[in-house]
Amino acid sequence: MPLTDRELDQRRRALQRGNATRIARAQLKARIAADFTYRTPIAVLRAPTDELEEPLVGMRVWDVVRAAPRCGEQRTRRLLRIADLHYRERTITLAELDARRRRILIGQFRSLAERFATEMVAA
Repeated sequence: MPLTDRELDQRRRALQRGNATRIARAQLKARIAADFTYRTPIAVLRAPTDELEEPLVGMRVWDVVRAAPRCGEQRTRRLLRIADLHYRERTITLAELDARRRRILIGQFRSLAERFATEMVAA
């Protein structure tokens, strides 16, 4: 059964929204990966949910932490375990993150930034 013009337009708009979301999230991950001072992930975690751009509200916390420099699988798991997110580590989104867990993750990123800054000076 062929699709109507209305159905085709609806599909096209859905694809455009999906593409815009993927592009926005990929750009954020690239900014996070390039930021060795960890200011970008801290800013994302600090921003209230209503101030985040629409595509980023549903972004997983795992993806934000994992995109940070020197945050591989193990460090990402450890940071999320410290924030008591291990039970949903790969599924919790930025919108679902409460203030206490945001503060914990921000503190962890700040300590990482300090530790890596001292390593860079010593090297």
